[in-house]
Amino acid sequence: MKNLSDSQLYVLIQKRDYVAFDKLFDRYWDKLFKYAYNILADQQQCEDVLQEVFTSIWEKAPSKNVEYIPAYLYNSVKYKASNSIRSKKWHLDLDTIDLSDVTDDESLEIPSEDCRLVLLEESMSQLPPKCQEVMVLKSKRGLSAHEIAAHLGISTRTVEGHMQKGMKLLKASLTQVALFHLLKQSYFFYLL
Repeated sequence: MKNLSDSQLYVLIQKRDYVAFDKLFDRYWDKLFKYAYNILADQQQCEDVLQEVFTSIWEKAPSKNVEYIPAYLYNSVKYKASNSIRSKKWHLDLDTIDLSDVTDDESLEIPSEDCRLVLLEESMSQLPPKCQEVMVLKSKRGLSAHEIAAHLGISTRTVEGHMQKGMKLLKASLTQVALFHLLKQSYFFYLL
């Protein structure tokens, strides 16, 4: 595998060869991480972007022909990083908001644990199918990434990518629910 070109590795990936995928991943991870870091300057965001790019490659390879792998990878990272910047511009981090004035008010309802579980279930049902399947195996059956990979017949890195994507989407979804709950309670002005 070491002597195979990127194009040869990609042909093997199209045939669902995990070893070829791992080789391409290892060959480009560091370079792409540095490239993404120059754009985002945030380690966690860079890791998220790269996981999305490599997960996308694995999922789309059988139906997508790519002629020049490096250009495809760098363009994908650039596109995902740009999307990350755009979405971050409108992201409101509720952890940074001082709600001390709000929490003293007796009219603020904190959702019960049952309600939170229902919200979590609803959010999980909105995940992409494969991502949802991985998250269910992880959260409800307690399987490790390696066990999930063996169960689904995919690589451990793909499972990790799905778990990372799932957690990111769940966090965003539940953050929106929390924000909606605050707005519903007429505390919008405390956020300004």
